[in-house]
Amino acid sequence: VVADLKNRYQPFPLTEVQRAYWMGQAPGLPLNCGTHYLVELDGTNVDLAKFNQAWNQLVRYHEMMRVTIDTDGNQTILQHAVPVELYTISLNTNSAAKAQQIIHDYWQQQRLAKNYNHHLYAIEYGQQRCRIGIIFNYLTLDGFSIKLILQQLAMLYENSNATLPALDLSFRDFVTQIETDNRTKNNDKTFWLEKLNTLPLAPQLPIAKQPEQINQVIFKRYSHRLSANQWSQLKSKARQHQLTLSVILLTAYAHILAQWSANQPLSINLTLFDRPNIHPQINQIAGDFTTLAPVGYYPNSAHSVIEQAKAMQQEIVDALEHKTISSIWIQRERSKTMGMTTAALPVVFTSTLGLGQDLFVTQNQSFPAFVSGGLSETPQVWLDHQLYEFDGELDLSWDAVEELFPIGMLDQMFNSYIQLLNQFIEQDWQQPIVTLLPTAQQLIRKQINAVTAPLPSTT
Repeated sequence: VVADLKNRYQPFPLTEVQRAYWMGQAPGLPLNCGTHYLVELDGTNVDLAKFNQAWNQLVRYHEMMRVTIDTDGNQTILQHAVPVELYTISLNTNSAAKAQQIIHDYWQQQRLAKNYNHHLYAIEYGQQRCRIGIIFNYLTLDGFSIKLILQQLAMLYENSNATLPALDLSFRDFVTQIETDNRTKNNDKTFWLEKLNTLPLAPQLPIAKQPEQINQVIFKRYSHRLSANQWSQLKSKARQHQLTLSVILLTAYAHILAQWSANQPLSINLTLFDRPNIHPQINQIAGDFTTLAPVGYYPNSAHSVIEQAKAMQQEIVDALEHKTISSIWIQRERSKTMGMTTAALPVVFTSTLGLGQDLFVTQNQSFPAFVSGGLSETPQVWLDHQLYEFDGELDLSWDAVEELFPIGMLDQMFNSYIQLLNQFIEQDWQQPIVTLLPTAQQLIRKQINAVTAPLPSTT
């Protein structure tokens, strides 16, 4: 791949994942919504002018922060950056909760517009405090890119003269020039076609409504943060057993899903940020390099935590080794025999662990802190588990279409998930994974599971 400066500002096609996200926003589709990610920051004596300046430096620097998408599904990088003005409101209150509520109200306004811009706004409150909301559109930026931009934003805020590496490569170059060897692609197709015979369906979770009965898709976040000590213990145990942290957390997530699901085994859609090593600058540019891959979870009450996690790790290895074929192609292929409603994979796992440094790496405490809160939304997704490491701690969140599920069920599931992680931290992994679903809830689940949901037609 080489830098094509001559055609840098000419239209180019969406990637397979971008196109799926873009098409999934179409009116009339079940669970249609935008592709947004809200980050919340909070600090004291925040210099908003300096913050705004740092943001605009990045808009000029990263081309995909100023991309447009036309009605034909082509994207175009704007040659000249339009300065972004930080929208600011001052409140006569000391309430951080009130500031957060206004952030979320603004989020609702912007998400309904379904545009492809990124938004920046600040709520001043209390004694020189400030809550900042940043809405990213991950139709144009993946999780790795958002993490990179936030790190650079913190660096430029602290030092406006900081130097960012000169970039020649463009996301456009990647999209228009990347080619996959036909032999590799054919081998990967053969692998997945064979695996379709045994690949489980998505979790058949209890629902309160059919997806097409939901008129306005609203996601709710369930969040928890593991302390530095808890996170350190989990890291140590994972290293001891030669398991990645993402695998351990995915195993716990899948196990909880299996306890509430009418079907076992089950499959989860895994978000991958594995960029091909095709250019020295590939990890310095922003864009949506996302690929999706299905991974199966096969619960066995006789298997230890280690055995279940090793099996999950092998699923991920297989997916990475055959990543030229994405989950989107796999779902479409499977839909030929069972219909798209059954073939869809609307339960997702997204991890940025192992993608470099913490969410923010700063030299001092002047940059506002990343706070639990935030939110994300993705078309046709029911539930997305996201992981971020911050300041030596682990931020865990589930973003879900709350109206889709029975009242209180997601709270129970998430609490059980946190309980299971605590057991992973404290207990011997040579033992089987414990069952956390109460007997009474098991009976309720059997009754609720009589209601089955057709899965969304697009992922």
